[in-house]
Amino acid sequence: MASLVLLLLTIPKSYGQLTTAAIKGQVIDTSKQSLPGASVALVHESTGTRYGTTTNAAGVYNLSNLNPGGPYTLIISFIGFNNFEQKNLHLTLGQTLQLNAVLSESTEELEEVVVSGVRGVFDGNTTGSKTTVSNERINTIPSISRGISDMARLTPQAKVNQYGGLEIAGQNSRYNSFTIDG
Repeated sequence: MASLVLLLLTIPKSYGQLTTAAIKGQVIDTSKQSLPGASVALVHESTGTRYGTTTNAAGVYNLSNLNPGGPYTLIISFIGFNNFEQKNLHLTLGQTLQLNAVLSESTEELEEVVVSGVRGVFDGNTTGSKTTVSNERINTIPSISRGISDMARLTPQAKVNQYGGLEIAGQNSRYNSFTIDG
């Protein structure tokens, strides 16, 4: 038993082989306040591959499972701040590059945004989507059976399943209810 313990103590530890790299860091402003929700994008210039994440509540980001090599460009943006850009980054196998960023406030003035709308016809009783089919359309639609499933094909949300049941908005035909003429 003692020889077994001695044997186990002398066996070197083996680790899994790493095949990727990572970049992590913290994003702060010039007054050293963290910026949660900042967008972080990493672009591999040779292939155009984009990796992305956002910073957490402490302003920390972590991009893992990156291909070693480069060159990479790191772009960090946050509304109201100038973008941070670091070009020509090269990653080595198994490396976790620590790259913190300080964003300065943007001095651009935002222009006025005007939102306008037109009031539509709403009778207050309708909920959900609806399709109204005119008599002319009913009379001219190509149909052999003149069944309700032929008319339902005019509604984008409706589909006739393989058993002839009518599925509306992906819902099983047994859970749908529809009426004709009210």
